[in-house]
Amino acid sequence: MLNLSSKVTKKLLGYFFLHEDESLYFNEIVRRLGEDKRNLAKKIKEFELVGLLSVETKGPLNIYSVNKDLISNLSLGCGVN
Repeated sequence: MLNLSSKVTKKLLGYFFLHEDESLYFNEIVRRLGEDKRNLAKKIKEFELVGLLSVETKGPLNIYSVNKDLISNLSLGCGVN
């Protein structure tokens, strides 16, 4: 279960939901959010496991983005078009 009250969680969710069309490498996320790498790595892994973030591997790098399928399902389930 996600702890939605942590500062890192709020910043990460806020960033990706405000920039839902962006895909970022891990170090880009660290730079943009200005948070500790270890904390961000742990939260990103949690988000990936519950399906909030999608990950695409390009060579040695992972690129993270909002899971658009999940957003679509949430929108449909809430009656939002």
